[in-house]
Amino acid sequence: VPFDVVHLHEPLAPSPALAALRHAPGVTAATFHRAEPLVGVAFLRPLIDRALARADLRIATTESAREALSEILPGDYSVIPRGVDAGMFRPATMRRGAPNLVLVARGRDRVGVRFALGVLRGIDLDRIGEVTLLGPADAPWRTRAAVPKSLRDRVRVVPDDGPASRAEVLATADIALLAAPEDAAGPVLREAMASGCAILVPRFAAVGEAVADGVDALVLPQFTREPWSRAVDELAADPARCGELQAAALARGRARPWGDVAGDLERLYLGALDAARARP
Repeated sequence: VPFDVVHLHEPLAPSPALAALRHAPGVTAATFHRAEPLVGVAFLRPLIDRALARADLRIATTESAREALSEILPGDYSVIPRGVDAGMFRPATMRRGAPNLVLVARGRDRVGVRFALGVLRGIDLDRIGEVTLLGPADAPWRTRAAVPKSLRDRVRVVPDDGPASRAEVLATADIALLAAPEDAAGPVLREAMASGCAILVPRFAAVGEAVADGVDALVLPQFTREPWSRAVDELAADPARCGELQAAALARGRARPWGDVAGDLERLYLGALDAARARP
């Protein structure tokens, strides 16, 4: 098929994308999502350089990803932040009483699950309403088995089966705890903000671009239980402060729908197509 533009995502991941980048006709675009250094790039450098030489557009989703990639694979990268489905993820109606808590821990290694449950054991549950654990999609029975017997009557386990299941869970939540960096680096952070949750996230490089600590989220040390438990207790005891975080997260989370992302991409596509036509 004579496509005008072929757009590939994560060409450095184990997939056919790198080979497709070398052989695709027309204008080619490559989007890189990862901000951390890419293990093993040096060993494949000749192959990667040949493939990336074919890319008319290099796109990073965050400034930190652009900086990391520029050091490893020098070149010109445009930054196009990701968006959110503002129609699917909507703020819940105002509720009174104890806040509902969602624990987001989707990693298959279940490190996030263990950490989130450790945080939960340090919380005064008399101040908390419903507790939902949004866990990995595979083997939900393993996630349920990880919940201590003393907490099983308080914790509802929901596997992450995609955006629809996340929207359903976040619509009932007042406070969202994103247990691990991979949870906060994915779509759930944007979705929780668009749902108007008071959010707790771990501190790492890319999160500083997504939230402002103390304004629209609380940024806490990675895998350190005491500060996380204390932060949830303080939010549960202070509805006004919880409401401030929710309102700020909602305003920022709904500021960039996917339509804006599409417009930015279309402008890059048209510029690359014009440049290609002008070449001899």
